[in-house]
Amino acid sequence: MGGIGWIFSRQQKITENTEIVPTRVRITNQAENKFSVSWITTKETVGWVEYGTTSNEMKQIAMDDRDSGTVKNEYLTHHVTIAQLQPETEYFFRIISGKEKTIFENEGLPYTVTTGPIIATTPKAETFYGTVTAPAGEVVVGSLVYVTLPEAEMASTLVKDDGSYTITLSTIRASGGETYAEYDYSASVASLLIDNGKLQSEASVSLVNAMPVPLITLGENADFRGQGNEPSLAQESTATEAAVLVVDPYEDYEYEEYEEEEELELPPTLTPTPSPSSRAVTQTTATAAIVNPAVEGEVIFTNQPEFRGTGTKGLTLSIAVNSARREIIK
Repeated sequence: MGGIGWIFSRQQKITENTEIVPTRVRITNQAENKFSVSWITTKETVGWVEYGTTSNEMKQIAMDDRDSGTVKNEYLTHHVTIAQLQPETEYFFRIISGKEKTIFENEGLPYTVTTGPIIATTPKAETFYGTVTAPAGEVVVGSLVYVTLPEAEMASTLVKDDGSYTITLSTIRASGGETYAEYDYSASVASLLIDNGKLQSEASVSLVNAMPVPLITLGENADFRGQGNEPSLAQESTATEAAVLVVDPYEDYEYEEYEEEEELELPPTLTPTPSPSSRAVTQTTATAAIVNPAVEGEVIFTNQPEFRGTGTKGLTLSIAVNSARREIIK
């Protein structure tokens, strides 16, 4: 398990249909129990990965992260996460592309990757996130996002429906996969690559600028190694307006008009203290917005999920996390 994200370009299978040939193949998100494989095709087509622990027994199937059940959809960008793996184990895999199920390997042999060891301590969750837009007529949803820290394995994800992307920095492994990568939020610089199959953007990002990364236009390169860019409440709250939760602590109570000398009767649990100039009760509204994850029902492959959002001070929320084994199709 070495290198900073592997990339392959030569393929074993010869086919007349060059539009389905996987290019820019990368292995990313390497951990003790998973890794991801991504590639590009010049035509929208189905694609998946067959894998196993021996080169002649690759009978397990992992579908694109956007697919569900047994339905395989067509994409230009392909991102497959192979999960529920064993630590320190060598796995063999090959890419299947196109409706004719054409097999692609690495120079005539299956691709190989070895999962890392279990690391006893889990660091505090820290993220690298931002938003990407595209010129008119270009599609940004489903673009591949790659982040590389110095002397570390490459991490990857897909751009979501709202144009946002999020990568957990704290669980990226150092080159070789034995430990977590070391970085300094005040000094380290990450390399960012965004690819939709037609256009690419590259950026150098100081980690102090990574919460969020300034807006990137697909097809343009950028340098964000300057002044820090702290996220504002407005930036985070607009990311997921649909996730806003409005809580009104007084919604169950109705008050009648009263004369100045009347006493205001409230339930024993609600005891506001009116100012000397006014004894009227001011109704307050508490709000909360979940920024990450940004999609309802999103599946997150991490052993330490992070929830990020904004809200009124003192508001308490309940969050339910459901964990299930990924279905293996044979």
